[in-house]
Amino acid sequence: LPDYSQMTIEMKVPEITDKEVQDGIKELLQQFNTVSGNSYYEHCYVDENGDALVLKEHDYVFFNSSATIDGVVNEGTVLNWADISLEDGCGYIDGFWNMFIGHKVGETFTSSLKFPDAYIDPAKDPEHAAQLNGKEAVWTITVLYVAGDKVDPTELTDDIVIEFFGGEDVASFMVEYEQMLKDTAEKTAANAASSEAWNLVYEASTVLKYPEGAVEYYYAYLMNQLADYGDYYGYNLARAMTENNFTNEESVREYCRDWVKDYLVLYAIIKKENIDTSTGFEEWVVENAAEAGVSVDTFINYYTTNYGQDYLLEIYQADLVNKTLLSKMLT
Repeated sequence: LPDYSQMTIEMKVPEITDKEVQDGIKELLQQFNTVSGNSYYEHCYVDENGDALVLKEHDYVFFNSSATIDGVVNEGTVLNWADISLEDGCGYIDGFWNMFIGHKVGETFTSSLKFPDAYIDPAKDPEHAAQLNGKEAVWTITVLYVAGDKVDPTELTDDIVIEFFGGEDVASFMVEYEQMLKDTAEKTAANAASSEAWNLVYEASTVLKYPEGAVEYYYAYLMNQLADYGDYYGYNLARAMTENNFTNEESVREYCRDWVKDYLVLYAIIKKENIDTSTGFEEWVVENAAEAGVSVDTFINYYTTNYGQDYLLEIYQADLVNKTLLSKMLT
């Protein structure tokens, strides 16, 4: 290993300007307008006299709802910002849309409606069939608004922020969005600095002796993977190598030497710095799963299935090494 304490790198985090914030908001609105299912309708609350709209047949209504069965709220009936066209064929159980007629925008009302006896096939879903089939439900419904003409908004409104971005209002959303841009810029800069630090140390490191059989092990593994790739796509081995940016078998072997060097440099730094890789792994997994927006089990299963049992631990170890290198090389 080189004396990386004498190596230096800089981490430059760009300032987030007002223009970048506004451009980002414009991009969000463009995505919002074009993504299927994000149709946005004018929100109608009152009539020409300023009175709350009274619901009538064929109105397109947005609402929240829940229903109790035998005194217990059924989770499957809890809906937020749901929509319904008040007419037959609306997609809900018979009689559901009729409950809305005559009520007003902004009103919360209750009404009883029985689920059909054959609502769910008990052969396919016996649990939910037992919960719902033929059961009397007491519905609590809040009418949010009647949808008017479809529009493509050119600026944020409180309604858009609340309904589609989960915020409270435009002002608070703008603060949160700007902070998100700053956090993203800082993380991007940190990742770039980590890559630079690792590359400097890696390139300056020399492998005095490769562990016996290590390069050959990875070479055999990779050649087998390339052969499987070729079989799948109907390529011979030479074509399979070319498709994966290898010029010949020696280039595959060179890649494997670099692969082994990665591990040697990584574990040499862990040993030199006495980095404890036995603790903190579970917390790291939880944090990264949350950042990816998936459950811990989904996160683990994805990486172990696609990259092997030890992949996540190796990434965790590399993360610890990169943080150590940054702490010593950052100016």
